[in-house]
Amino acid sequence: MKVLRAGNIVPPTVFQEGPKLFPIVYPLEEILITAPAKWTNKKMVPFTESIESVGMMWPVILVDLEDYWEPMKSKRWPRDESGEFIPGVAVHTGNKRVIWARENGYDGIESYLVTNRQQKDSIVTHTFLPMGQWPGQKSK
Repeated sequence: MKVLRAGNIVPPTVFQEGPKLFPIVYPLEEILITAPAKWTNKKMVPFTESIESVGMMWPVILVDLEDYWEPMKSKRWPRDESGEFIPGVAVHTGNKRVIWARENGYDGIESYLVTNRQQKDSIVTHTFLPMGQWPGQKSK
C-alpha cells in the first residue's frame, strides 16, 4: 500500500479537552471531497509545487457524516442526485492533498478523523498556512 505520510503531527498537548488524536492511514478511495472543483483547480498549481518540493506537511482532517457540525454539513457535504447527503467520510481540511495523492497513485493518506468541531479547531489552529506561505512555492 502506497501511503502519503505527513512530515509533522500535531502534538497531543494541543488537544485541551477530550481524547488526544493521533494520525491514522485512511484509504483514499473511501474519502469524499467537499471543496468545489473550481475553487480547488485555481489553487492546484502552487499547491503541487509545494507538496512536490517539501512533501505533505500535516495530515488531512476527515470527518464522518454523522459527526459533521452545522452549518458546514449543509454547506459542504456532498449530496446525491436526490439532494440527500452521501454517507461516508469526507475531507474537512486537505481536499487538495487528497486529490493530489489520488492523482499520484497513492492508496492511503495520513489523516485525523475528528468527531467534533473543537478537535478540528485544535488541529487547524496549530497547522494552518495561508496559500502564499506554502513552502516550496515558485508561483506566488
